[in-house]
Amino acid sequence: MSIYSKIYLSLSLYYSYFEDYKSNEMSKLYYFNYVAINGKELLDNEYLKLNKDILYNHGKKSIMDMDLENVMISDSKCIQIGTKLLKKYFEQEEINLKYNINQKLSNIVTEIFTDEGLNDDLLNKHIENFISRDIFHGLTFVSIEGLCKKECSLIDLGYEKIEIPLLEGYKLRMAYSNVYKYIFENIYTHNKEYIKQNIINLIISYIKSIPIYHDSITKLYNLDKLKAELLKSENKELIFVEFYIEDLFAFNKKYNYDKTNILFKEYASKINDIVNIYRLTGPKLGFMLDVTSDYKAIIEKIKKIKISYNEDIVKPNLIFSVSWGNKNNIIEKSAHCMSLAQDSIEKYYEFK
Repeated sequence: MSIYSKIYLSLSLYYSYFEDYKSNEMSKLYYFNYVAINGKELLDNEYLKLNKDILYNHGKKSIMDMDLENVMISDSKCIQIGTKLLKKYFEQEEINLKYNINQKLSNIVTEIFTDEGLNDDLLNKHIENFISRDIFHGLTFVSIEGLCKKECSLIDLGYEKIEIPLLEGYKLRMAYSNVYKYIFENIYTHNKEYIKQNIINLIISYIKSIPIYHDSITKLYNLDKLKAELLKSENKELIFVEFYIEDLFAFNKKYNYDKTNILFKEYASKINDIVNIYRLTGPKLGFMLDVTSDYKAIIEKIKKIKISYNEDIVKPNLIFSVSWGNKNNIIEKSAHCMSLAQDSIEKYYEFK
């Protein structure tokens, strides 16, 4: 990489020979990019001549701008002036760079609180982009353990890996090629705490912005998730099947509360393998279907599900209600339909 990044120095030298403002700024920018990636170590040995020529040209240009070209000024003084000029440029460019990165972080925070479509993987992608591209110049692979759900494995062969603990359940994982070890370590040393603190802030903002969409016992999506999905859905007719586990409270007395929760979770998991269900309230579960679906076949499959506990085979007694409606009324219609189903002899009711 140092060989390729030498191109930055070569371009910096090339533009330093021109007197116009644009070329002068381009020369400074290429020089800054080289140092940001490689540090200054090679400038004092391997690229000493190249570096001195760049500094001399910038110093000479500054002297010409002050109409002092007829004054006898040594080459070493020109280099000294060029060094000071580029030092000031570096300080301002560091401020600009941090400002741009902070602006991107601010945009991510805004998206966290305004974009309902943002999820764990998208946030992971945003973080990956700003770390890999904006800080490490594309030299790293990045993922956040705890956010990343897809394509999270980092490249193994020929790559070094590091992990930075963030919050409980979250880690920053980075991989970089051994070829870029010196460059990576140079950038990492200067930015580690900055990166860590900003990612922690993003994750905290994200966690605070997320409604609790999972039921703590069954790990199913809950009623809040159902309402959120209905809100985003098209306003078309749909079917909602709700079912009530009649003997859940009796199980609490027979097996105790903790064991019943284990049974309930296992039972819900088996149903969820058939159709995606929601934990509503208490012993109530439910699922959405489009109007062309064979809801009766799904209900029959659910009725056949059994779970075992020790030597007991448990087959819960269920009450079913089937409602037709749209996203604006289906929850209310289902609640009414379930009350009718509970009062019916068949323990089943359909409401259109």
